[in-house]
Amino acid sequence: MKKVSMNFFTMLVLFSFLIGANPAQGEEITIPTGTTPSNNVTGGPVVYWNPLGLSKKPSIVSQSFVMKSEWVNNLHIRGTICWTEELVCNFDVVYSIGTYWKAQPNTKFPMVRFDFNNAVEVKGNCSIAKPDLQGNANRAKASCINYLPWVNGQALTFVLTDNTSLGGDWWDAYINITTPDFKQTTKFPMGSVRLEGMSYKALGVNNNGWIYDAPSCSQLPQATFQIQEPKSSAGLPLLRTIQINGLCDNIETLNVSNLAVDYRFGGKNSVAKQSPSPSPTIAKTTVAPVVSPSQVPSTPSPITAKITMAPKASPKPSAKASLSKKPVAQQTVICRKGNQSRVFTGKNCPPGWKKS
Repeated sequence: MKKVSMNFFTMLVLFSFLIGANPAQGEEITIPTGTTPSNNVTGGPVVYWNPLGLSKKPSIVSQSFVMKSEWVNNLHIRGTICWTEELVCNFDVVYSIGTYWKAQPNTKFPMVRFDFNNAVEVKGNCSIAKPDLQGNANRAKASCINYLPWVNGQALTFVLTDNTSLGGDWWDAYINITTPDFKQTTKFPMGSVRLEGMSYKALGVNNNGWIYDAPSCSQLPQATFQIQEPKSSAGLPLLRTIQINGLCDNIETLNVSNLAVDYRFGGKNSVAKQSPSPSPTIAKTTVAPVVSPSQVPSTPSPITAKITMAPKASPKPSAKASLSKKPVAQQTVICRKGNQSRVFTGKNCPPGWKKS
């Protein structure tokens, strides 16, 4: 698989896009327009990381997705954060890439976003709207949205940092894009969100991905990316399990370890290439301009889900990075009710829900 660098031309196109340059007619595309994608959702495994107990709000939380293929339409990659040790996790933060996208010459720009529950105030390129992430009509969430390039071999790192200078429970959200050679990282500020009523008792992170509107399993587009371990000031959680949805046998998790999981849609013929973790020493860091809210098109809320978390485990220390045992597979089903989508254990949806 050929490695593509973010060269000067690509970066020039990126910055012209972010400051509001209008592309030529027919070059700008949004898929889909105005509504959440159709009911045809093909989901992949859910990757669970062991929750970390917290004594206070962490100063930073981050996770990287490394792109290992070209962009395909209607791909969605997501991470969720829960600040609780409860077995049932109604997630508090969602960060994702994909589903909606824009095109510029030679580069695709998927949507990247952060969504927060219990938001009461925002700054920068963020907005507040109802319902919240669980569909509660009387509660609100904050959303911070942008469009950033997908380049084969680069890393997109979603970052949350505690902003103590503003007073109150503020989070700054931004994304770092690291070039395939790990020599340059560009920071893209997304905005700031103030929350109320949060109790930071634990840090739980889950990941999953899906494809919209694939006619069948055999016609899934080929897309490969790497989910790297979540990082935080509270420590590094070990990989706990990978829960298999069982919908398509050509959706795989490969090279599974406590450091990363390779995630592939559409085929077992090619082996996902190894990608080293970004170097902690960055030669050059630049900051991209913040896109004003008027430059970002109105988009619907992301599909939400309720993730059931297993009891917290106490893994034994190991000098090896790889897991000693293969995670236990458990069959699940993706079900829909209204504009919500949830993952349930078993083969059938509960009453009132329809199988996606």
